Amino acid sequence: FGPNGIGLGQVRSYTSLNIPSGLAQVPFKGLPRWEELDVSDLEIQHITYLPVSYSRGFVLKPGIVPFGRKSYAGVRASLLVGLAEIHTENISGILQSTGEHTLIDTKIEINSSIPFNADGKFPGLSLSYGFGIDLGIITEIDDRLTVGVSIDNLLASINWKSGERYTASAAGEITAE
Repeated sequence: FGPNGIGLGQVRSYTSLNIPSGLAQVPFKGLPRWEELDVSDLEIQHITYLPVSYSRGFVLKPGIVPFGRKSYAGVRASLLVGLAEIHTENISGILQSTGEHTLIDTKIEINSSIPFNADGKFPGLSLSYGFGIDLGIITEIDDRLTVGVSIDNLLASINWKSGERYTASAAGEITAE
């Protein structure tokens, strides 16, 4: 459509895992005897969404980008259709070494807007929606070199509908075997 574009999107997923440094070292160094390790700083977040977008491109006047011959800018507005979101709400507990075993006692609360429940049943698809803006610029330096920069998801957010809260606990001991 000339300088206009419509994108029906490709599903995107992002996962973030924040493991405290002490917990990350346990598989490699273990825990000193009778030392306790707090696991409450562990965080997990995941989102999956489908962007549906409208893009508009512009030819920039010569000289706006001082080192480029031809330069272009673009902006994209996206409707973000939230498909799934999961994150840890609260994690509490400890790991403790006895020398021979590692004792574990934890409780985890997870919030989720994934459209199925722990029983494997689908309670009904509940989509969430949001909005995002992307900006970009590209310039031709010479016949072989083109340079571009873009900022994706500037001012982007999705208002997630309330989902399910899951809780789990783990207590016991772990051995090297």
